[in-house]
Amino acid sequence: MVIKHEYPFAKVEHEYFRTFVNNLQPQFKLISRNTLGTDVMVIYQQERHKLYQLLDKLQSRIS
Repeated sequence: MVIKHEYPFAKVEHEYFRTFVNNLQPQFKLISRNTLGTDVMVIYQQERHKLYQLLDKLQSRIS
């Protein structure tokens, strides 16, 4: 939700956001904005690596 709607990472630490999530699923454990930022960068790097591997396998060239 935070990424899809381009909210700032600090949104996950906002009191009302935490209340909203807790009302939806009380057992869900929210993470900090630092953890979110780190996790997003890890996923980004993994997906970037996959894309580069896919592009390397192409017979044609991209300029």
